Order: sequence, then structure tokens, then C-alpha cells
Amino acid sequence: MAFPWSRGRPQVESAPPVIRGKKVVLREKRLEDAVDDYSWRVDDELCRLDATTRLRMSYNEYLRYAREEMGFSGQWSMRFAIDTLDGKHIGNCMYYDIDLARPSWAS
Repeated sequence: MAFPWSRGRPQVESAPPVIRGKKVVLREKRLEDAVDDYSWRVDDELCRLDATTRLRMSYNEYLRYAREEMGFSGQWSMRFAIDTLDGKHIGNCMYYDIDLARPSWAS
């Protein structure tokens, strides 16, 4: 288990919406994103800027992890890829600890 904290909830059947802004698009993560994700996660400078540690696994190990993670999601978190308007994958974002009982605007 590469990242055990993200396990546990089977994927919700409905796909997350695509969100189009003026400069970027947020879309559902795809397995094809693993190539970019891996290259970012093994880059020392990017890891330092993201305050994380560099991955020490091979790409094939990471691909197995990414494939497994695609099958798990939940109503308490969402993972998105960030694309430019012309479709270039430039990053990722995630939100988690969603409180379904109290919308954020009700705080």
C-alpha cells in the first residue's frame, strides 16, 4: 500500500463535474495523468516547493498505485486534474473533509 491513508471507500458511481474557468479546466483524474503525476512527484525542486518528500518508487509501482486509487473515492473527498483550456495537464487539486451535513456557506 503506497499511500494507506487514502484507502477505504469504494468509488461513487457518478463522475465529478468538469469545471471550466477563464484560464483552466478542472476535470476528473484519468490513469493517463500518472505519467505527469509521477514526473512531478520525483522532481526534487517541485517536491521542495510542495513541502513533500520525493517518491522513491519506480514508475511501474506508481502506476499500479494510481490504477488502484482510481477505483476508490468517496463523498468526503474529490480529486481533480487541472488542464489548460487547450487540454494540457498542468497540475492536480483535491478537496477533502467535506461536511455533507453543513454546507460551507452556512458557517
